[in-house]
Amino acid sequence: MSPTERATSTEEFHQRMGKTKDRKQLSEFQGKYLQPFRNSHRKAVYVSEEIQRKLDFVVRRIGEHGASVSGYVEQVLREHLDQYKEDVERWRKL
Repeated sequence: MSPTERATSTEEFHQRMGKTKDRKQLSEFQGKYLQPFRNSHRKAVYVSEEIQRKLDFVVRRIGEHGASVSGYVEQVLREHLDQYKEDVERWRKL
């Protein structure tokens, strides 16, 4: 096998592995953020038109059947609030 053929073969292997990794990451993202979400005690939150379009794009393009912008936003904010809860508590006391 020539060096060119070997490089091409290696490149193809990395592309295949990259696609496999991408599919796995997509599946994890969908499982975490883009599942159907039902909440009977909802409140309105307003976002800019630009952000609404971007959120809608993500949910419609890669979301599971039944996924919604509200469910996506809910999960992202739950994770964010959980990640920063200790900081928020500390800052509250300043």
